[in-house]
Amino acid sequence: MSEEGDDIVQFLEVDDANNGKVGGFYSSRFQLDLTKYADKTSAVNKILWHCNAAGTITVKSITLTRPVVFNYKDDEVPLTTAMFHAWSAPVAGEDQGAAPWSVLALNEEISNGALVYGNANVNYLQYAVLDGYKEIRIYGAAGIKYRLLFNRETDGGKTTEKDITSDENGLATCYISDLPYVHLNAIKLAWGTAATIVKGLCVSKQASSSATNIKSAISQSVKSMQAYDLSGRQVNSNAKGLLIVNGKKMIRR
Repeated sequence: MSEEGDDIVQFLEVDDANNGKVGGFYSSRFQLDLTKYADKTSAVNKILWHCNAAGTITVKSITLTRPVVFNYKDDEVPLTTAMFHAWSAPVAGEDQGAAPWSVLALNEEISNGALVYGNANVNYLQYAVLDGYKEIRIYGAAGIKYRLLFNRETDGGKTTEKDITSDENGLATCYISDLPYVHLNAIKLAWGTAATIVKGLCVSKQASSSATNIKSAISQSVKSMQAYDLSGRQVNSNAKGLLIVNGKKMIRR
């Protein structure tokens, strides 16, 4: 072939052993999850590459892989594309069924800015309803930064964005119980973060120990800033004079 590039291959077509078409997959690098076509692809008799350019292409390899099973905890519910739906409105809309072209990028290398889950364009009418859950957990490598985009209400409008970074064990936790409602439009890798492989993605109705520790630390910090007069009555944080703060006497001027 006289030219090279990612735009040469238009789509891949797979036929099962009975010559029934599984579907056309649009991409230039193909990592196809055929598990949802298990009843149609017990055997494959044809794979066709449809190209945008005349000539020939060289297929370097075709490999088969078994699904990678991630062991979630008892309190965790895996996020799936089946949970990501199209809706008639951004809030209180009617369910239109599974959203087309939704993505769940697990166990494959993705680069900064890439989509991990949801809709790449952050479509305001496509989201997973996660009301009632306390947090989203992402399992992967340590030090990876993620952008989680919620609650877009207009086409191209503002989203609620939560930026999180995975800890030394590769776990990134996003607390979502503080949102008025939880419509997840997309999860993406942050720009500038390293390429990575996401191994697991889930939600939980329980707060993790780290969340509990953070809340406890915040509570303790707030408590330590509370001021009392010498009779033990709590006073305004702006109060001046001889006060007791964090168990110690001090003078605020």
